[in-house]
Amino acid sequence: MALHTMAVLQAYKADVLKETDEGDDLTPEAVKELRRVTDLASRATKHTVHAIGRSMAGSVAAERHLWLNLTEIRDKEKVFLLDTPISQSGLLGEAVNTVVDKFRAAKSQSAALRQFIPRRVRESSNPSPSLPRERSLHRKESTSRRNDPVHPPPAMVWGARDHPLHRQRPHRRLELKRSSKSSAPAPSSRS
Repeated sequence: MALHTMAVLQAYKADVLKETDEGDDLTPEAVKELRRVTDLASRATKHTVHAIGRSMAGSVAAERHLWLNLTEIRDKEKVFLLDTPISQSGLLGEAVNTVVDKFRAAKSQSAALRQFIPRRVRESSNPSPSLPRERSLHRKESTSRRNDPVHPPPAMVWGARDHPLHRQRPHRRLELKRSSKSSAPAPSSRS
């Protein structure tokens, strides 16, 4: 909007100067009009510069925010970096060097600790022969359960008045194996 205003004011100023040049006399009204137009153009330029400065500051703040969200640093350091003023030398100024130095010191300290602290050894996937038989059977059962197919949820059938009717699944029949004792005829209750 301000750029359009600037263009209109400059065109008007050119028209006023052209009229004064053709008339060979510079009236006090023409001088006042030129001063007003120049003053308005200066104000529009000032407001345009302020708007550009605010938009650039907003883009720098957005860039800082994006950079801090994409880094893997702790929240404490993020707050420290957000509290630092925006500097002309870089996105976050000298505060980044402080945080990077802290990160490098913590990384070297954790690397030194890893050399002295033994790691836990993971159990192998095959059961060792020293395990009791029951425990190894339990492991085989649990792995077979993981390989079972996952059944989808029951399908919905819509009935009258748009109310869902649950489709009934067929019941599974459990077949019990009869032991040899149960295959013998049952004793009669005659006494």
